[in-house]
Amino acid sequence: MDIRPLAAPSSPSLDMPSPAKGPAREFEATLLSQAFEDMLSTASPADESTGSSIWRGFLAQAIGSQMAHGTGIGLAVQVERAIEAYGRPGGADR
Repeated sequence: MDIRPLAAPSSPSLDMPSPAKGPAREFEATLLSQAFEDMLSTASPADESTGSSIWRGFLAQAIGSQMAHGTGIGLAVQVERAIEAYGRPGGADR
């Protein structure tokens, strides 16, 4: 007897990417970049220069972007849900 697992039914709404996903991830990336920039500014090197402060900004942006486009901290999911709720009828009242 050959028993195969049932495949989950495909739903068009689940297969299509949410239009709110990109902006939500970008928001999370920006927030993380700002947090990392603040953290990195407290660990200032002995030879503080304009170049090192610019480098620190780029580093913070790269770390925040990589974290948000990886697993993130969960903020993007919440922001995506909020954006989608505002797009539904009566969503702004929630």
